Amino acid sequence: MPWNFTSSRSSSSSKINRDSKEITEVDPLAAIKAILTVAKSGVTGLGVPGLEAAIGDLLSNVKDNDDDLRSLVETLMQFNHTIATPLQAARLGAPRDMHPDLRQRLEELGRDLESLCTDAENLLSRPRYKKLFMNQEGAGVLSRLNQKLHNVIQNFQLKGSIVIELEIHQGFAKTDLGISETKLVVQETRDLLSATISAGANQLGVLMADAQNDTRKELDRVATLTISATERATQHFSQGLAQVSDELSRTETAALLQLLPRAQARYNSHSRNDARGCFEGTRQNTLKAIYDWIGDESSFIPPIFWLCGLAGIGKSTIAHTIAEEADLQNKLGASFFFSRYETDRRNPMLLYPSIAYQLAVFNSDLKRIIIRSLERDPDIGLARMETQFKKLLAEPLTEWKSVNGAVLIVIDALDECSPESSAEEILVQLAGEVRKIPVPLKILITSRPELHIREKFRSSILRNLSHSYALHDIEDSVVQADIELFLRRRLNNIAEAHGIPTPWPTELEIRRLVERSGSLFIFASTAIKFIESGKRRDPQSRLTLLLKEGMSKGTTKYKEVDTLYTQVLQYALLQEVDDEEGSDEMQHLFRVVLETIVLLQDPLPSGPLELLLSLEPGVVRVAIRHLHSIIIVPDDLGDAIRLSHPSFYDYLNNPERCLDSRLSIQPESHARLAKSCLNAMLNLLHKDPLGTGNPWLSNAEIPDLHSRLRRAVSPHLGYCCEHFASHLLRAGCDDKELIELVNVFCNTKLLVWVESLSLLGKVDSGVTSLRAVEDWYKRVSVPNRQTLDLLKDIQRVVLQFGYGIKKSSGHILTTALLFAPPCGLTSQYASSAAVDCVLLGKPSSWEETVLSISTGNRIICVAYSLDGASRKSDLTL
Repeated sequence: MPWNFTSSRSSSSSKINRDSKEITEVDPLAAIKAILTVAKSGVTGLGVPGLEAAIGDLLSNVKDNDDDLRSLVETLMQFNHTIATPLQAARLGAPRDMHPDLRQRLEELGRDLESLCTDAENLLSRPRYKKLFMNQEGAGVLSRLNQKLHNVIQNFQLKGSIVIELEIHQGFAKTDLGISETKLVVQETRDLLSATISAGANQLGVLMADAQNDTRKELDRVATLTISATERATQHFSQGLAQVSDELSRTETAALLQLLPRAQARYNSHSRNDARGCFEGTRQNTLKAIYDWIGDESSFIPPIFWLCGLAGIGKSTIAHTIAEEADLQNKLGASFFFSRYETDRRNPMLLYPSIAYQLAVFNSDLKRIIIRSLERDPDIGLARMETQFKKLLAEPLTEWKSVNGAVLIVIDALDECSPESSAEEILVQLAGEVRKIPVPLKILITSRPELHIREKFRSSILRNLSHSYALHDIEDSVVQADIELFLRRRLNNIAEAHGIPTPWPTELEIRRLVERSGSLFIFASTAIKFIESGKRRDPQSRLTLLLKEGMSKGTTKYKEVDTLYTQVLQYALLQEVDDEEGSDEMQHLFRVVLETIVLLQDPLPSGPLELLLSLEPGVVRVAIRHLHSIIIVPDDLGDAIRLSHPSFYDYLNNPERCLDSRLSIQPESHARLAKSCLNAMLNLLHKDPLGTGNPWLSNAEIPDLHSRLRRAVSPHLGYCCEHFASHLLRAGCDDKELIELVNVFCNTKLLVWVESLSLLGKVDSGVTSLRAVEDWYKRVSVPNRQTLDLLKDIQRVVLQFGYGIKKSSGHILTTALLFAPPCGLTSQYASSAAVDCVLLGKPSSWEETVLSISTGNRIICVAYSLDGASRKSDLTL
């Protein structure tokens, strides 16, 4: 049973506190203690020996007995809790949860504690005065109670120790018995296992032998399969390795070929997407003559075919037809169609690299040979034309062994390359090497019969190597028969498209169109475009306009073409007057847009053209909506607007041919374009246009260079950077606004302009531009001395540090500017430097040597040009 120990206390008495008028509960024993304390203080000083000490001892004993009694009661209560808890848990749980001996000892301990509790209660229940006056006896009883409690606890512990020791001995005995039994079982098991092994040894041997045989067979089979799989894997790996090697080789080859600078000038390039071949059934005799020449591989047949003729007679159309047919027959090695309207297509320095690239694509063996040349000199595409021709064409073609017959190269409009002396150089180089090439190489060249080209073909070096074919010498009847066939079929298509009753037009109208065309297909082609275009879709009214009398006033061979161009332009002007209320403004806009398209050095799409001229979007296409017969306006807004034929440019720039002053190009037109370019550069050019933040990066290290360049340098800004000088050179020198723009540009934008040219890959053209600006500025009536000095200094910087500037656009702001000698440029642009100043080691002034060029060969002859421009016709260096 659980025991609950409580201390009994006497009932409380009451005391009235007179001061506070409150009634409180008072402990009697505490009251007696208070009285004795007062008595002790009262006898102090009475002179009664021992009385004060006796009262003090009495107080102390009463207090000690009281404290000891309370301590005993608390101890008994703790024992009660300690014993009662496990016994209560044992009663609530299963009987086996507590050992019987332990339970018996706990119950005995409980009974002893109950007896002690009874004695303690008796002692506590005495009256208060007995506790006071029998304190000595109470102290003895209390001491005996504590001793009894101590004995009870010792007895409980002793019994527990004895029980524990007995249990341990019993456990050891049981453990020994278990070990003996285990040993017996192990021995029996060992005997059984030995018997089993002995009995099955023979059978196990047989099984092991069978297993060994089976294992050997399986191992042999696995080894065979493994060897076979390994051989297949090795073969596949070798094939994969070979493919990877081939892919790496192709990648390296492609990378080397990509190093070649080239133009979009092949016959079917995007820049010629409007070009077409001969109209079916026309030019039969001319085409047959060229096909026969290509197919005849006799040694006495000249390797060069020169097809010449007047502007607009159809040379490029014939060349396109020949190139297209040869390409279908896998005989076209390369083609290059020059054009004066596009920078790359008029640049002779891109002729040989472009042809070499196409030849590498044409034949894999030839590609390997050209690649070896590029491996030896990756920059061969930037070398002089003579070196390019030798390393990229002459040597590879000499080494190549062709087994597929003649290889054709087509070069169209040679007269449109710039400068014109380059045409002579090309002809001389071809003449010097073409006979040495063992491959049956055929070269078709077309051009106008310009004097410098005629003289070369008549010279001794080319006379026996070329066959000349003049389109303008063909009988007019033959040419006009082709033109009539072309006109009839195209006019018939127009009639069907517009629902015009046939026969249309009349025979008389057709004969008059043929007569006006003469031998020039360009007249017939332009006339058809004019008749079938137009907002009102009225072909008859346009045909009537073309056949008006009294329009032809010129006396040249192009008078009919000039008259046609005049009719088209005047008709467009008349439409502007009819279509718009502000006719003067529209006519001015028409003139500005037309002049710009004609004078551009590189064609631009309509969007960049509007940005250049500061026009609203869509205005350019509106302004030329009636000129689609003489200007090519692509449907794609991203494609450039172009002139349909070079003869239109010639017409507008020649006052003797363009007799209407409203239409001809005026001198101030170039000044207007130069101003537009300078204003665009002043507003848009800035340092680090790609935002790399690192001027030490080479251009090749700039991530995603081309896409970033397209975003940072717009097409019209790129055009301004490359071509502003060509417009400035043709402008008048008395335009104050233009002079001031040049001064501001030279004093603020020269370095960032060179930086942008480096990113565009146009540093070389920058030198030419600077010379042109300097030449123009020298003609100004009162030139600014600082501007002239800046132009001279920047030329020296670009020439001296040109190689580094080409590789890294930031070079102009780092080493180039800092290592240049002290000059106007360095002082004016000192704040633009990207690094600290160089204090020692810089030259004090520019050296006399402007530029050093390594030719790789011994120089045996030097020719000098007094004006820096003219060249000898034999190209002697």
